[in-house]
Amino acid sequence: MKKLLLIAICFITAVTFAQAPVIEGDTMLCPMGYGTATVTNNAYDTYQWQVKFYGETEFADVEGETGIEFTYDAYNYSLAEVRVKVTFGSDTLLSDAITIDSMVFLPIVFSTILDGDAEFDPTSENYLICPGGTITAKVELPYTIVQWYRDGQPVGTANDASYTISGPGMYYATAAPDDCPDSYQTTLPIYVEYNTDCDFGVQPIIAGDVMLCPNSNGTAGLLNNVTYESYQWQVRIYGEEEFTDIGGATSASFTYDTYNYSVTEIRVKVTMDGQTYYSNALSIDGMVFLPVFFFTETDGDAEFDPNTQNYVMCEGGTVTNTVGMP
Repeated sequence: MKKLLLIAICFITAVTFAQAPVIEGDTMLCPMGYGTATVTNNAYDTYQWQVKFYGETEFADVEGETGIEFTYDAYNYSLAEVRVKVTFGSDTLLSDAITIDSMVFLPIVFSTILDGDAEFDPTSENYLICPGGTITAKVELPYTIVQWYRDGQPVGTANDASYTISGPGMYYATAAPDDCPDSYQTTLPIYVEYNTDCDFGVQPIIAGDVMLCPNSNGTAGLLNNVTYESYQWQVRIYGEEEFTDIGGATSASFTYDTYNYSVTEIRVKVTMDGQTYYSNALSIDGMVFLPVFFFTETDGDAEFDPNTQNYVMCEGGTVTNTVGMP
């Protein structure tokens, strides 16, 4: 009787460990996201994960994936099936397959509502406002995790889908859906300028060049037709808290260069009838380009010699050089 019981126990144990592997994993991935599949039942001697891509008929081994877990990404494995092949003793067993897919969201868009003295200029494709006018921009669904920016800097607690713009600048938002909080997209920029036809009164309002080319100059000046008693242009360097006077910059306009004023803010302080007024600030930045480079393409009897680092050709061969963007 004891012998029969021992044989039965051994038989049951062998049957148990000969069961096919069971896998569980992430089947719906965020864009550019990752998922992991895991064997959840028994331990086996060897593991080999396999994949069958959309449109193919056979599974193929995934090189290097020989553990109990397999991590995959949305870019390569969306619409694919994965499974695991295992061995236990002399048995080779296959799991059921799970199908991987990824979420697809519409490109991020926003709407605008104009209120008061605000309008869209179809010629410049910028928005024009006067003091008191507003532009309410709203990021549309499904993007609900939002951060608004003005002139490249985050705007405090501007984390709602809607943001009301009341002054000049370059505005945009980064946003992600609730289901994929790491899948951020960025809206197109909204450029807002003061309308030169506005009645600004005595308050100084300035406009000027805010995005400069390398080694170039920009100029800022007053929009309102008021002559003040004195002018003093001021600058706030990136990282500093206070504006400081710019030596010699005491006229109605101010010219600045990329080297000294990139990533700064400028404004003008004026006086009239014993009163001091401060203008709005302009955020100045400079464009940065990659070093110039080019691509080469050989045709016919032409080739590159890695020893001399030169191109060699025979008659009829060509080497076409193309300068890369931008």
